[in-house]
Amino acid sequence: MENVSKYRSGPPRFGKKPYKDSWDPSVKTTKLTSDELEQLRNGKPVDEILKEREQVDKSKAKIAHFEKNVSNETTNIKKALTSENEPKTIEIDTSNTKYETRYLNIDYKQRFEELSASHEKLVYEAKEAEEKVAALEPEVNNLKREVIDAHKQLAGWQERFDLMEENFNAALIDKEHAINETVFLENQLSNARKEILRLNEEVSALKTEVKPLREFAFLKLSRDVNSA
Repeated sequence: MENVSKYRSGPPRFGKKPYKDSWDPSVKTTKLTSDELEQLRNGKPVDEILKEREQVDKSKAKIAHFEKNVSNETTNIKKALTSENEPKTIEIDTSNTKYETRYLNIDYKQRFEELSASHEKLVYEAKEAEEKVAALEPEVNNLKREVIDAHKQLAGWQERFDLMEENFNAALIDKEHAINETVFLENQLSNARKEILRLNEEVSALKTEVKPLREFAFLKLSRDVNSA
């Protein structure tokens, strides 16, 4: 008697881990713009369209981030100009008034220059990013057109390939029919040759049979002539 493993004994087990941890049954939908729909009609895969959209969204997000930083820095500069770095009234000796006032003005000016430089840097970076995106846009459009043209050419080549494949399959069928017809004709030719051989044999046999009769008839005719 064979021993049954403990793993295989008892009621069936189906596991306890829910299927939702590894499988999402929900259906995800995506709306395409008119340009994206045109690209899709021209044969461009949806994955490439969504990938290009993601790249454009990232570029727009970077520009928006730069603009937000510029706006924040502008607000900070305005606050600094209005309240934060205003010289405050303090009690000091008359002999040191000129010195202290000058000190506050120098600190305020330095802060203003730092904020201005930071603001100019952010503006420059934002402008540079916009210029890069604008410079890349014609290239992206050219690439899109090239991809569309490539898809059109591929579609044309696919049609030509399908036509050639169809013609090739038709040629194979014709070749098979020709081979079958050739075999049929060869069989008929072989049968005809056999029939010719058979008829030749019959003719030869008949000639063999007729020869004595001819000789007998000739001999009889000679006797009749001589007796007359």
